[in-house]
This record gives sequence, C-alpha cells and structure tokens, in this order.
Amino acid sequence: IVNGADFTGGFLGGVRFNNRRISAVSFDRTDLSEANFDSSKIFRTSFAEAYLKNTDFSSTKFYNVTFVDAVLKKASFRGASFFKTRIDGADIEGADFRGVSLLNCERFTKAKNWQLALRDESLICGGVLPDTIEHNEVHN
Repeated sequence: IVNGADFTGGFLGGVRFNNRRISAVSFDRTDLSEANFDSSKIFRTSFAEAYLKNTDFSSTKFYNVTFVDAVLKKASFRGASFFKTRIDGADIEGADFRGVSLLNCERFTKAKNWQLALRDESLICGGVLPDTIEHNEVHN
C-alpha cells in the first residue's frame, strides 16, 4: 500500500508499482517514464503534468484520479477502468485505450492527440480509428 506520499517533481522512471493499492498520492510533475502500475487500484491520486511515456497502467482501476496536462505517449491503459478520472490536456498520442471502461467521448476528447490513440469503436468519438498503428511504432 502506498498512501499519502508526495513524489512531486521526482524521478521514478522504471519504478514498479504493479498490483498495489495507491491512495492520496501526488505524482505531479514526476518523471514516471516506463513505470509499471499494472493491475493496481489507484484512488484520489494526481499525475498532473507528469511524464508517463511508455508507462504500463494495464488493468488498473482508477477512482478520482487526474492526469491533467500529463504526457501519456505510448502508455498502456488496456483493460483499465476510469471512474471519475480526468485526462484533460494530456498528450495521449500512441497510448493504448483498448478494452477500457467508464471512459466516454466527452472526457476522452479533452486529451491532446486523442485521434492518434489506440482505442475500441466505443471511443471513435466522431473520428476514425488509427490504421493498425502498432503500440510501439507510433512516432515520438
């Protein structure tokens, strides 16, 4: 369990937080590139303006989490759930949102480069699905 910690502005690239319960943590402006949060439960936590390129959030459950203005390029959210979670202004180019739940077009399209994210038909959002873009082949 990680509870109430403040990692604001730190460098935690490659850290492994998979299968954890994380609550009331600040990762604001933190470099978490290539970190692993796979299968975690994250509550009331902020990743505002964080650098999360290639970070793995597969099968993670988010409850009241913010990714406002974060860099989420090539991050994996496959199978994640987004209860009251915001991605406004976050750069999600090449991020994988296939199989996500509790995320609708109104919230999804507030992110930058949402048209270039891998996603299911439920998140076409008036755009088109990227032509078989491979998760690791999207340009930086």
